[in-house]
Amino acid sequence: MSDGASIRGVTAFSEPYCKLHDIYQSYYRNSIFAYCASAGIPFREVGSRFPRQLRILRRIRHSARFQHAVPGGTKIVDGLANILGAVQSNPEHAVGSYIWNQDGTEVKICIDAHDSRLVIKPDLLDWCDVYFKSNYWPTEVYPAKVAPIANVNPACIDKIGLLKSLRHQKKDLDLFVSFRVWGGTDELEGVEHSLALIEALAKVKCRKKVLAYLLAGDIGAAVKRLENAGIAWTTKWIPQAELWGYAAKARLNIVRHGMHQCVPWRMAEILAMGGCPVMDYEATTRWHVPLVENRHYVHLNVPYRPGEGGGIDAKALTDRVESWVASEELTESISRNTERYFDDHLTPAVLGKYILDYAVSLTASPSSETANSAAIRDRLR
Repeated sequence: MSDGASIRGVTAFSEPYCKLHDIYQSYYRNSIFAYCASAGIPFREVGSRFPRQLRILRRIRHSARFQHAVPGGTKIVDGLANILGAVQSNPEHAVGSYIWNQDGTEVKICIDAHDSRLVIKPDLLDWCDVYFKSNYWPTEVYPAKVAPIANVNPACIDKIGLLKSLRHQKKDLDLFVSFRVWGGTDELEGVEHSLALIEALAKVKCRKKVLAYLLAGDIGAAVKRLENAGIAWTTKWIPQAELWGYAAKARLNIVRHGMHQCVPWRMAEILAMGGCPVMDYEATTRWHVPLVENRHYVHLNVPYRPGEGGGIDAKALTDRVESWVASEELTESISRNTERYFDDHLTPAVLGKYILDYAVSLTASPSSETANSAAIRDRLR
C-alpha cells in the first residue's frame, strides 16, 4: 500500500491545448491530484507553463459560436497558444503519462483512455512500469504490465455533487431510453440494429420515456419509421443536464455499449446517481473492480449485430424488461450497489489512491508480484 510520507511527489505530463488528450485524461489527472492533496503529497503538472490559460484558449478555439463570429479566429488562437508554449503530440492521442517519485525511485504510469481494445501507444508501453487501459478486454492477450481501470466520463469530475444529489429524486418513470442511432465501423452499419432495438424497447408496458437521437444514415427514413411507431426523436444534441434529469427519475436506465463495444462513459454517470443500468448485453470490457451482472447492472441479452435488426426478439426483450419493472427488490438492490460502487471505487481521491497503490505494488519487487498486486490480479481473472 502507499505511504504518503515516503512519496516525494507526483508529476503529470499534460497537453492542455490538446482537446483529446486533456479531456480524456481529466478525470484520472484530477483523481490523482485529489488523492495527493488528501495525503499531503506534492503534485505538479508539467508540459506547459500556463495550463489554465491554454485550457481557456482551447475552449475558445473549439467554440462554434467563436468560429462563426470570428472567421479565421482559430489561427489567431493557435498563435496565442504557441506563444504560451502549447505542446501537442502529433498525431493527437489520449494516453496520459505520470511519474510517482518514491524515495528517489521513479514509478512510471500510463493511462490509455482510448475506446480501442488495442494498446494505442506501444512506445509509452515500453517506457512505463504500468499501463492502465480504460477499455480493457479480458479476451485480449496483453503484456503483463497492462491493467484495467474504469472508463469514467470526464464531465463528471465537476458534477459529482449534483449526480449524488439525484439519488434522492422521486421515481416517476420505470424506464428511460435514449441513445444514438448509429454504430459499427462506419457509424452507418449499426443504424438498423439501433432502430430495431429502440422499437422493441418502446413496446415495454411501463411508465417510460423513449427518445431517439438521430445523427447517421437516412434521417428522413428513420424519422418516418419512428413516427409510425410513436417514438420521439431529435437530431439535436441533448444537453447533459436534461439526460441526467430523466435518468434520475427512472428506475431502469438503458446504457448501451459504445460504438467500439466498450462499457461507455454513461455507466459511471448512472452509478454516481445510484441508478439501475440496463446494458444491451453482458459487459465486454473490464474495469479495475469488475461490474457484476445482477449486482451492478442487468442486460437485455441482445448481442451487437450491425445491420441485423431482425436478430432482436422483441417479445423476449419486453418480457425481460417487464420482469425487472415488476421486481422492486431487484432494482432497489442494484441501486444500493451502484451507489456503493461509485463511492468506494470511482470518487476521485479513491480512484487516485488505487492507481498509486496498484502501481507501487507492482514495482515494489521487480522479480515477483507483491501480495497486494497478486490479489488484485486474482480478482480480475
